[in-house]
Amino acid sequence: MGDDVYACSPAFAFTRSAVELDFAELVLLGYEITGSYRLDSNSEQGFFSAPPLVSHSALVSVSSQGNLLGANKAENALRFVSSGSASPMESALAMLLSMPKAKGGYGLPSPQLNAAVEVPKGDWRVAYGRQFRCDLLWPTASLCVEYDSDMFHTGSQKIAHDARRRNALSSLGFTVITATKSQVTSIPGLDQLAYQVAKGLGVRLRMERVNRKAQRALLDCAVGGSRSSRQASRISQ
Repeated sequence: MGDDVYACSPAFAFTRSAVELDFAELVLLGYEITGSYRLDSNSEQGFFSAPPLVSHSALVSVSSQGNLLGANKAENALRFVSSGSASPMESALAMLLSMPKAKGGYGLPSPQLNAAVEVPKGDWRVAYGRQFRCDLLWPTASLCVEYDSDMFHTGSQKIAHDARRRNALSSLGFTVITATKSQVTSIPGLDQLAYQVAKGLGVRLRMERVNRKAQRALLDCAVGGSRSSRQASRISQ
């Protein structure tokens, strides 16, 4: 930076973004800047890979300062942000499953994103490796959700690779659920997926308590694009 030119930290910029973004947009922004991607409308896939801009703990540290404009809203939004997302659809899926029912989510426990599953040495051969990373992982329930995108999961070679991976995880005692784009982008599909996840977690899902009006707005924000992508672009500059 030159003389008299200043830039605020990503954590401070996130907190200030709470003033102009609605709650769901702010949550998505949190996923993006603590994840390994940036939205890009000029990219064929709609995003590109990039290192995290800031840690979740740094965001919490700044937003907990209640005297800052937007701090209370930012602090509340961060309760529903999980770091480590590698794509917009992973963020959307995690948010839709874990946001409170009153806000349009299913109120399920938050997953870990792209967390490592260590393979015991005796199982390396059957697992084709020493470690797996799951898109969405609930380790205590040995539950994994994998997002199967149209773009990256095509072709016989990729299908065979994914099948071996799922079989290996199953052999290690994990339940593997595959989520497709058609499921994540429709309420009936999401309902079905949420029931599967709830069953895998051993929790009861009271679907009648989901705020359907809020859910439609949340889904549109999560998969239809939002102002949060422009905010992330500003923060990264």
